[in-house]
Amino acid sequence: MTCDRIPKVCRVIGSPGRNCCRKRCVNLRTDIMNCGRCRGKCVNILFNRINCGACNRRCGKGNNCR
Repeated sequence: MTCDRIPKVCRVIGSPGRNCCRKRCVNLRTDIMNCGRCRGKCVNILFNRINCGACNRRCGKGNNCR
């Protein structure tokens, strides 16, 4: 039984999370492969060049993210 067919399985006691991502029940607050949304990715916005200070904000060419 997978959550893509029966989404309610993610709401039962003992489920790893209430959200269904790629046929798996996940917790979007703690799952590193589904951070905040399905297929979202956790990054450190203080050091990530593609997400510098905020999501989807690139560091300028030749600059470091601070």
